[in-house]
Amino acid sequence: MPTGQVKIRLATDLAFRTKQLTQAEHTDIRLIELGTELSKEDAIAALADHEDYQDAMAQEVIGTAVQKIEDDLAVAERREAKATVTKEVVFTPDVTKELSMAFTPDL
Repeated sequence: MPTGQVKIRLATDLAFRTKQLTQAEHTDIRLIELGTELSKEDAIAALADHEDYQDAMAQEVIGTAVQKIEDDLAVAERREAKATVTKEVVFTPDVTKELSMAFTPDL
């Protein structure tokens, strides 16, 4: 059982990532090749289903990574919505302030 932080790390170069982790004295390193280039979301989904990552600790870390991705996407969507609202009402300053407060959550 690891004594420090447990994280998911993604890499395009498995040999280089192995060298980095080993030099940094990480333990309980579990690496797999996914066989094809995937998005971060798809790579984490593949880990969730992989037989080597079915233990409770791995599933907890995967769940945390999925939640972080969902949170990051929600922030990006709010920023996009805020930018869209601001652009749509740029000609009427009084309405701009009102719409921004009504439709864009604080970031």
